[in-house]
Amino acid sequence: MLCLSALCFVNAGGRDHFWWMTGDFGACWMPHHLMETGIKIVHFGMSGANLNWRQGYKGESLHPEYACYLPERDIMATPVIPTLFPNSGKSMELFKKIKDKHGKDGLIRPILFFFAGGIRDNDPSYSGSARQVLVAALKGHNYSDVLVATGAIMGYNEKFLSAQFCFSPYGSGWGLRLVISLLHACIPVIVQDHVWQPFEELLPYPEFSVRLRVQDIPNLVPILRSYRVEELDTMRFALAKHWSAFLWPRGSGGSAYNYTLAALRKRLHNLASEYYLR
Repeated sequence: MLCLSALCFVNAGGRDHFWWMTGDFGACWMPHHLMETGIKIVHFGMSGANLNWRQGYKGESLHPEYACYLPERDIMATPVIPTLFPNSGKSMELFKKIKDKHGKDGLIRPILFFFAGGIRDNDPSYSGSARQVLVAALKGHNYSDVLVATGAIMGYNEKFLSAQFCFSPYGSGWGLRLVISLLHACIPVIVQDHVWQPFEELLPYPEFSVRLRVQDIPNLVPILRSYRVEELDTMRFALAKHWSAFLWPRGSGGSAYNYTLAALRKRLHNLASEYYLR
């Protein structure tokens, strides 16, 4: 039973149970009888009606109502980041400076937009085609302040500290770039159609990120150039308020554990409302 307050439920048919699904596709491949009940804590929030973009467990079709994730019931939690940058405590120092300077981080960020990673030209399901469309849209352009590398790149982490905006697609399921971007105070450009982000119901994403659809990518550079310096400072100041939600180690300032509990309490209260209104 899920007991995060004075309320506990008996005979709730499994709806008061929760479990982690940490694989790339989260709950996408779960058998239907497990998808019908219980709260799933996942890292991949693919949602929406009739998104039969991939076959489920043992060839079953995905759940017809929500594919992999039901926002009203399941929870999107941030992944653990294995890079040294956030775990060294530097994010805490960086965001303290941003708060003290009202949105300015004191860094020179000559790159307008940054992305480095795999593309998989022949696999449109990879990243929902966002990566392939990005490369195609930039082909033939020679922007001096746009850095897109198709593969590995030297000084990868440092590039996040040199860019104003960082591309945050998914891959074969959930990825790490959203969190890495945030922890480096690089404003994330989230292009993940039909995918909910970590703790999205608890955090004001429009204040610290840019959310675009795949179809918007051809206009990406003009859209990003339209942001004034004052707007970037405001967004980084918002990052300084909320970055800790995306980091787990408490010694480095992380509060992802607390946000996970808050999301679970919200689900419990929803369940309580249903229970007493029956």
